[in-house]
Amino acid sequence: VPGGTVAAVLGASGSGKSTLLRAGCGPLHPTPGAITVDGADITDVPVHRRRVAMVFQDGQLFDHLNVADNIAYGLRRAKWSRADRRRRVGDLLDIVGLADKGHRQVTELSGGEAQRVAVARAIAPAPRLLMADEPLSGLDRALRDRLLRDLSVILSDLAIATIWVTH
Repeated sequence: VPGGTVAAVLGASGSGKSTLLRAGCGPLHPTPGAITVDGADITDVPVHRRRVAMVFQDGQLFDHLNVADNIAYGLRRAKWSRADRRRRVGDLLDIVGLADKGHRQVTELSGGEAQRVAVARAIAPAPRLLMADEPLSGLDRALRDRLLRDLSVILSDLAIATIWVTH
């Protein structure tokens, strides 16, 4: 999947869609076979060095952290400086349309806002590949359609290759 392209993986429950994502993100090792990103074999690369991010159906945000700290989580682990983290988080809050919500607790967000935070957290450390496991399925139809359009533009503008799993 080229950078900025969103590819969909469609299939019925139990057809292996989530298994494909787990192999790409690292917890599952394919036998036989290999996982390549940008032509490089990452099968045996440690998970934290793959530059592959994941967004789940329920967002999996940290309830004890506010919006900005959730987004900065991966940047802290990657040892970004405080100033660079602050700048990146601010940029991402603008990009996902939550510029004024960085201080809020994630438990105070709507479902759509929470999913935007989950996407911002996933793309914060500039992954080569984003894998999304039905991240909008829990939202009502109108919100899901709007977020899908917004996220397509964001991922395209940032040139992040995305594999989107859905029914």
